[in-house]
Amino acid sequence: MSMPESDAAYRGRLMLVAAKIDRFFTLLADGPLLDAIGRKYEVFRTGVPLLSPDGFTDGPTEEDRS
Repeated sequence: MSMPESDAAYRGRLMLVAAKIDRFFTLLADGPLLDAIGRKYEVFRTGVPLLSPDGFTDGPTEEDRS
C-alpha cells in the first residue's frame, strides 16, 4: 500500500470539485473532517484503506433525525 495522502494534497484535490460553500470548510478542516467533506463529493484520500460501510458513520442523517 502507498503512503497515505497528506491533508494538504487531499485538500488541493478536493478544492477542485467542492461547491463554493464547502471550499471555506475545506480550508479549515483536517483529518476526519476533511475526509467527511470528501465523501460528500465522492473524492477519497489515496493510500488509506477503506473501512466497511458498517464501520464508519459521519453522524445522524436527516432520516435519523425524523
